[in-house]
Amino acid sequence: DLIKRERFFVFGVIRDPLDYVLSIYNSHQKADFLNQESYTGNKSFAEFYQEWKGRNSWQLTPQYKRFLNTKGEYALDYLFNLDDVPEQWLQICKVLDLPEKELRNLNVSPMGASRAMVDAGLAAEIYSDYATDDLLAKEFTGFAACRGKLTLPE
Repeated sequence: DLIKRERFFVFGVIRDPLDYVLSIYNSHQKADFLNQESYTGNKSFAEFYQEWKGRNSWQLTPQYKRFLNTKGEYALDYLFNLDDVPEQWLQICKVLDLPEKELRNLNVSPMGASRAMVDAGLAAEIYSDYATDDLLAKEFTGFAACRGKLTLPE
């Protein structure tokens, strides 16, 4: 027997496209990735982006694709902007009928490149490449979005 979709509260987390790509770059500077193709400690952010984009790395897949069902439809009740998660955490605990618990960040990337270090032209390219993610992060996140059916752009 299958459990009906209506019995689930499905949510996703999206982040600003530039922050998303910077996080992937910075996380792969860890020593764990030394001597692997994915190590980024030996290349600039611009080199990383062009190289990974060129090889269609699964890690650089636009975030919105994670929110689609097998029919290619958005399948979410709620979409978080990563920056807003700490502020909204207690509300989500209530919606999910969970006890209030401290929200911890267990997967912290090393600090490396930052937004201020990214060339404006490269930043514009990233925002263009992730235009749907950018729109979702700016326009379709927030607690009110879980009230009723969420309809997102393609």
